Amino acid sequence: GLSLSSKRFIVRHELAHARWRDPLVNCLLRLIRGLFWISPAHWLLERTVAAERELAADFSSIKECSNDGWEFQAATLNYVTTLVAVAKHFNSN
Repeated sequence: GLSLSSKRFIVRHELAHARWRDPLVNCLLRLIRGLFWISPAHWLLERTVAAERELAADFSSIKECSNDGWEFQAATLNYVTTLVAVAKHFNSN
């Protein structure tokens, strides 16, 4: 039940992850975690890297839909609306 623009945001977000090889980075971090599982610093680093990758993919998705400041603000609002709609969908199941 998502709009076409919402679907485009989601696809752009996931394509950003693919472009930056985030699944590979995630795999490497998990392998390192397996070796250094006792290190709290690595656990913190892994969480921080994951959060930053998500924020970067969000920003990239919004930036691709806008040309100037006003369009960026509108795209940001639409993106947030998409995130809320997706969260509601998964919470209802």
